[in-house]
Amino acid sequence: MTRQIAIQYQAPTTADLEARVRSLEIKVAHLSETVETLVRTIQQRS
Repeated sequence: MTRQIAIQYQAPTTADLEARVRSLEIKVAHLSETVETLVRTIQQRS
């Protein structure tokens, strides 16, 4: 038996998009910091 769910697409609000962008900016900053730490560690071992 096929189950059908009626969901109508709703575009995200501006506030939702801004929150998502901010979240991604924070993740990128953390990732950049991690990469810099790894590079520094590798350089110190060389």
